[in-house]
Amino acid sequence: MRSSERFGVNVLAADQGELARIFASKAMPAEKFASVTHVEEHGVPVLDGAAAWIACSLTELLPGGDHTIGIGAVLGTHVAAEREPLVFADGAYRELAP
Repeated sequence: MRSSERFGVNVLAADQGELARIFASKAMPAEKFASVTHVEEHGVPVLDGAAAWIACSLTELLPGGDHTIGIGAVLGTHVAAEREPLVFADGAYRELAP
């Protein structure tokens, strides 16, 4: 993110729970991306089947305890209206109530 000055947010779809577990693991990034096909939009990876994505240019990095918080300006977005998002709450994947 620092070298490319870009980052992306992919909102996984309800049927992508296994992919969420892979990306939440301690595996190296190359291993994580080997688990899914993706394309590049605005210089960031967009995962196939995602319910939505946001591509951003990095505008600022801030300290956040043991993390670094990236602030960005939105370059592009897409929402796949036919895909329900994956929701994680109270320690489990859940469906959104209508």
